[in-house]
Amino acid sequence: MPLLSPSTVQAVKNLPVDAVIGAYIDLKKKGSTLQACCPFHQEKTPSFHVTIGRGTFRCYGCHAGGDGIAFVQRLQKLDFVPAIEEIAQKHGITLQYDQSLSPEQLAAEMQRRQANKDVTAALEFAAGWYAAQELPAEFVQERGLSDEILKLATVGYAPIGPRALLDAANAAGILGPVLVAADLVHLHQKDGRNTYYDTFQNRAMLPVRDWRGTVVGFSGRNLGPAMPKGEGPPKYRNTNDKAWTKGDHLHGLDVAAPAIEQAKFAYLVEGHLDVVQMWQQGLRNTVGQQGTALAEGQIKLLKRFTTHVVLTYDHDDAGRKATEKNAALLLAAGFRVSYLVPAKKDAKGNYDYTTPNDPDAFLRGLVAEAQKPSKKRRKKGEEVVELTPEQRLQELVETWTKSRRDYVTDWATREAMASEGLNDIHALATAINGLGELVELIPDPVIRTTTYDVVCGIWPKFKKRYKLVKRKEPPAKVVSEEAMATVRSLTADQLTANHEQGFFEKKGGYWVLDGKSGREVCICAFTIDILFFVQSGRLPKYVARLKTYYGRDKVAAFTTKDFVSVAAFSEAIARLHGFIFEGDQKQFNRIKNKLFVGVREAIETHYLGWNERAGVYAWSNGLIHDGEFQACDKYGVVTLRHPVSDVDSIARLNDETQLEIDGTVAVLNHPAEVFDKVGGDTVARLVQAGKVQALTYHYLPSGGDFNMNGDDADDSASKFRHKPKGGELSLQEWAKLICTVYGDDNGRTMVAFYIASLFRSTIHKANNGYFPILFKFGMPGSGKSTAALSLMYMFGVPPHTDGIALESGSTTTGMQRFLSSICDGLVWMNEYKNTLPARTIGMLKDIAGGSGKLMGQNTSGNETRVATVRAAGIISGQDLPTQDAALFSRCIICEYDKRDHEKSKDAMRELEGHQNAGRTTLPTVDLLRHRPLVVAGYAKEEPKCTTELRKEAKQLLGTEPNSRTILNSVSLLTPVKLLLDAGVIQLPFTYKELKDSLLGKMRTTSEVQNVSDEVETYLMTVATLPPFVCKEDEHYKIQKEADGRVKLYLRTGAVQGAYQTALRQQGGNPLGISAMRAYLTKHRAYIEDVARTRFSSPSMPNPTSAIVLDYEMLRQQGIEFRMERSLQAMQITGKEGEPEPAAAPAPVNGSQNVQANQADKQDLRAKLRAQAVLRFVGGRQLRNGSAQYPVQKLLDDLNWDQVPAFTIEEFRQYANMGDVLHTPNGPRMVMERADVIYIEDFQGSF
Repeated sequence: MPLLSPSTVQAVKNLPVDAVIGAYIDLKKKGSTLQACCPFHQEKTPSFHVTIGRGTFRCYGCHAGGDGIAFVQRLQKLDFVPAIEEIAQKHGITLQYDQSLSPEQLAAEMQRRQANKDVTAALEFAAGWYAAQELPAEFVQERGLSDEILKLATVGYAPIGPRALLDAANAAGILGPVLVAADLVHLHQKDGRNTYYDTFQNRAMLPVRDWRGTVVGFSGRNLGPAMPKGEGPPKYRNTNDKAWTKGDHLHGLDVAAPAIEQAKFAYLVEGHLDVVQMWQQGLRNTVGQQGTALAEGQIKLLKRFTTHVVLTYDHDDAGRKATEKNAALLLAAGFRVSYLVPAKKDAKGNYDYTTPNDPDAFLRGLVAEAQKPSKKRRKKGEEVVELTPEQRLQELVETWTKSRRDYVTDWATREAMASEGLNDIHALATAINGLGELVELIPDPVIRTTTYDVVCGIWPKFKKRYKLVKRKEPPAKVVSEEAMATVRSLTADQLTANHEQGFFEKKGGYWVLDGKSGREVCICAFTIDILFFVQSGRLPKYVARLKTYYGRDKVAAFTTKDFVSVAAFSEAIARLHGFIFEGDQKQFNRIKNKLFVGVREAIETHYLGWNERAGVYAWSNGLIHDGEFQACDKYGVVTLRHPVSDVDSIARLNDETQLEIDGTVAVLNHPAEVFDKVGGDTVARLVQAGKVQALTYHYLPSGGDFNMNGDDADDSASKFRHKPKGGELSLQEWAKLICTVYGDDNGRTMVAFYIASLFRSTIHKANNGYFPILFKFGMPGSGKSTAALSLMYMFGVPPHTDGIALESGSTTTGMQRFLSSICDGLVWMNEYKNTLPARTIGMLKDIAGGSGKLMGQNTSGNETRVATVRAAGIISGQDLPTQDAALFSRCIICEYDKRDHEKSKDAMRELEGHQNAGRTTLPTVDLLRHRPLVVAGYAKEEPKCTTELRKEAKQLLGTEPNSRTILNSVSLLTPVKLLLDAGVIQLPFTYKELKDSLLGKMRTTSEVQNVSDEVETYLMTVATLPPFVCKEDEHYKIQKEADGRVKLYLRTGAVQGAYQTALRQQGGNPLGISAMRAYLTKHRAYIEDVARTRFSSPSMPNPTSAIVLDYEMLRQQGIEFRMERSLQAMQITGKEGEPEPAAAPAPVNGSQNVQANQADKQDLRAKLRAQAVLRFVGGRQLRNGSAQYPVQKLLDDLNWDQVPAFTIEEFRQYANMGDVLHTPNGPRMVMERADVIYIEDFQGSF
């Protein structure tokens, strides 16, 4: 077989063990391990565990274990190389072979291996087909075999007929040549014709499997009438050695291996049916050698599972000779050999060899004997009870198996002693020498001499006549007096530790005894105490305390890589200063073996706030579990106690679970150990008394006295802390202060948003991935930022006292990462402007949708993770978020006024006092006790709230509100209603008052959504006024400023009269100056109001006020004012300066009639509708340059925030179906085919 290259093998070994095993079975996370029902034996409760950190699996039911490669070998019945190849192919690893082979040799080898695979497939097919055939009832009844055993041993039947298997195999695509190679079919050639016929007919078929369970051959037992020897078909017929080598396999080892490992010995029988019958009687640790000859390969194979064999051969001369011959072979191989004879002893204790018997027949005899009535006195003084046949059979089998004896000291010794009565000197000498030579075969010197002493005690003549051959044993070490003095100076505990561990503790360090001099040597001048192991998604770590003899004490975190080698560990402790390790790798491994036993395994919280998997709400300094806050210890670890409700639940605990039993902590390798250590009755009693608790440990990186992630780690997380400094604050008291300080409507909305944010994950899921944003809008000093801070204080000290600055260097990646670090909490972003980059606007929209962003991880590989938004978001700024309609529709608007804020100074001081004392987290902790109520009730209550709110909103607004506007308010109303109705909270307002406040917010939102139409009508009207009515540099000016933006300065009061006159002439209804100024401040092009700016007209000698708008944004909407200079020729200037003169283009002719150049209001709205479609088409994400949508799905997406909704006819009209559409993302085409809309990038020229 060609050798795989080392790089291929290493690539497979580097695969995560859960990825390898998970490709074959479903693994479920439980604690620190992955679990499943074991694929190697039948079970209902999972006992199969995968430990990712160790890269291993282990089944505590059948004791299977190993790495991922060993798992595939055992599961798929493969040798090492085929297992490597299979894993590599599953995981996309390119197979590379030894380059020393020629292409011809490699091709021949591949052909041979394929032929072997074909033969194996044929054998596996035959095993299944034979097992599906019905065995003759006489055979089953005669053997007394149960359906369970027949299935376990896969005993099948080859029916009478020359082509039964052949035809079935051909139908399955397995052809004659392959069946011949497997010896399942014979080929008869006559007159140039090939005739195939089945090898096995009318036989009980017993498949021979290798130790992994792969079928390698068959043994067929003839079921026809018995014939004299040499006549008729043979009793047993095996497949030939071309298909398999009998001496390399033990029948039944694939099934018996777990039982052998558990019993620590194996019964070795001759025949296949002996194995099956032994299994039938519960002796599952039985294998068959398939005859009397025991091959070297079988001995080596058996030694992989045990070193103790009980020979249970047939009770005849051949079996007797086989026992003597094979016992010698096994003894020489280092086995302990016992024997068990399938027969009963006579009155003198001798076996009668005149009546042949085999284990199969003997055990069937015991079954028949067990059917006879039998009575037994259980204990002295008790009445005689009658045993059932099953009890009697069990007793007979146990009595027989207990009669097994040691081969050398019993069988061989008795046989040799029998020569004394023969009066034959030569026979006696031969017997003594033979017994002595048998003892000499034992390789272990201690066992050999001990066996010799036992035999001498039984047979004195042997002791006189035979002396063991002296062998060259390793020379005894000469121990110096100094070494002896050293040993004598050690305590009993130190001597025991040195013997069991290879080192001992002394003088605050670790010491060893030098192998040559015997002197004690210090290898580590400090002791190590592993406090806990942290299972972190980033990099698992150990937290350890290092302490020297001189009192230096240091707690530090070490990665798992730091403990791999002495070099890595030495480098890690060098950073701590003052700690030196002087031992070698072997000594370091011994220390680790001791240190890692019973270490608490803590799980690092995934993020602050709600952790669904652990069922806890995490603060930086503790957890809320079952409604109660539990602070962490000085290392940042919280210990949670989970009462064990019943005895059966113990079996479902994870491996290495720590149980607190009546106040004492016990570390279990497997949950079942508790019954062995404490006793089943005691465990049941303590469980009933509530004194058995499972312990779990949770690590909070920012909670302890030191930061495990480094001193330079961001301390934002540490401020998410519940640590009130005395006093009380209820939810009702806090909410009353909020309403007093910020006004009833804003205050109620803030309180409801805060409550809903505690259950964001539940609401987000019920809303199909949506949770609204709270937007705080107002001028400087209006109190919007203070209001945001008041909400942030409900989760500890705000990590950013001014919020996350959207315009001051914060990256979208950083903001996204922060948003993913808190679940069911709040994050505040400040300085919103409509001029923010599109990437930032997109990130803000993601806050409501909760979508993630792919980010790299700080690990040694190229791993990535999705930073999913988990927190509720607050945004504040002086601009309303009108730049992006989708962002605006996701927001609940709270507008703040400085005059209202200044009215409540006393209440503000009281609120700030609670915030500074940390008492504002008290309502949060109290609310979180009611999480189960909201989780269970939200999905049921939300539709009722939606129906009610939609009806009232329609009455208030006069039109059907869009679904997102309704969902914004319902997301806040529903949790508050659930908590109020249940009577678990009290608020200073009613549910109806909250609903009325949110309806007011909806009305404001609706008005702002209509602002665009009114503002654009206004600006279009003003822009098209005659130049003698609306003059540049007198009524408006356009200038490019240092920030790179082109701005329109408009004197709204100066043009108000002309605007109203012009619009009335068109049949429109103009707005008043106050309303129009309010609308302009809410438009997405609005930048600011300025109180003083200069216009260059001679008629304007003094500075005046103006509204400033983003002129480039207006031009994109088709609104252009007359300009004497082009934008390209315009010079940069400040707000008060004048642009440099530039060549002026031909002035726009403004003498045309206003009514002739201006569309009526209906046409203007049509233009705006067309622009909405343009933005929608341009904003679609295309994959490989195109996307397709069913008509209804496209309309649903388009109309999400449109009032009134588009019809498909309108969409077709405005989308220029079949023509090029010039969108912000480049030219695109929209086409329709069979009710499907296609949007594609335009690749041509135009």
